[in-house]
Amino acid sequence: MNHPGSTSFRKPGTRRGQSAVHPVLPPPVGSIRSLPVPLPRSLRLLIAAILLFTLSGRSASGQPTTPTIPLVGYRAPRPFTLPFLIRPEAWFSSPEQGMLMLCPAHAHGPKAEATAELIRLVAQYRPPIPATIWVCRENQLETLRELAPMVDRVCINPFVHDSNRRAAIGEPPWTGTSHALLMQLQDIRLAAPDRQLIACIELNGEEYRFGGRQPTFEEVQWFALAAIGSGFQGIAWRGDLASIPYRDRLGIFAGNILRYADELPRTQPADWVTVASATSTDKVAGKQPADVSVPCTAFLAKDHLFVVVLHPQYVHPRAHRLEIPLPVEPSPCDFEVELHPPPGVVVVAAERLDGATVPLRHEDSRILASCQFSDGGTLLAFGLKSTAQE
Repeated sequence: MNHPGSTSFRKPGTRRGQSAVHPVLPPPVGSIRSLPVPLPRSLRLLIAAILLFTLSGRSASGQPTTPTIPLVGYRAPRPFTLPFLIRPEAWFSSPEQGMLMLCPAHAHGPKAEATAELIRLVAQYRPPIPATIWVCRENQLETLRELAPMVDRVCINPFVHDSNRRAAIGEPPWTGTSHALLMQLQDIRLAAPDRQLIACIELNGEEYRFGGRQPTFEEVQWFALAAIGSGFQGIAWRGDLASIPYRDRLGIFAGNILRYADELPRTQPADWVTVASATSTDKVAGKQPADVSVPCTAFLAKDHLFVVVLHPQYVHPRAHRLEIPLPVEPSPCDFEVELHPPPGVVVVAAERLDGATVPLRHEDSRILASCQFSDGGTLLAFGLKSTAQE
């Protein structure tokens, strides 16, 4: 499915991401915190020079300086008013949806030139459609830190690199996990605070990673839920949806996520949820249940507490390949979540992502919720009520 006009930004004979997006921009709006339009040539040259010296890490005298970005073209954070979005990649890449620039890390000349061009495009842009860039696989974190503050929304494939960290995450999301991809997701989120992030997920296989094979449905679930748990505001499917063998299951999965589309983009971490226990049973080998470590994160929205749990058997990057034990039937994972609601908060109900009810047990000051799943992961939604409403 292609959005009308979604390929208008690509020049004939070029590959995706090689050329700039040249949308037909509306007249400038004075409310945007950016440069006035049009800019005199002398001022444009001055800005380019400042950016060149700043980004190169040297002053005009040639002495090393601390690399910084001038506050030219920066945009104040805008509230996440759009719902959680799940769309094909072409939809997000369309100028009609705010796409200003593809691959600014390498497709627009030196860094200073790309930055100056982005400043020019943003200065002419009209809200409320989010000003958007697509950050490719090259220098992802560096590009995010430098260019994300100039726009509202960033599309990125967050699963093409492992994190360079060597220690477990000590803060949410995914507190305590040392999973390379989950740490990379957090690095990306921290590199672009207060910006809308759209996770691009490959459906036909990642060309440079994981052996180039097509991901399984369980892996796609894992990727999508990991992005949601990391504070992303949407998902872009890359690939031919019509040719995916599990397209019907994928449609149901996406529909279940979109039941919470209005709340998922506006959440904050919750530190009063832990996994009390988790076991996995290998039904094929006939083994007894064994304790496992389950990646888990929790975040608060207006009316719900969301808990994302990922299956420990899926998505284990090793030597740039995706090594996953795939039994004939995915091993079921049983886990129990422990909640300690703060004063004034009442948990009234809980359900799994597929709509199944999750029973709650109240023990003293804690609430226990037991659940089982056998796919790439699941999302639990706990209904919340304030005692002030009673």
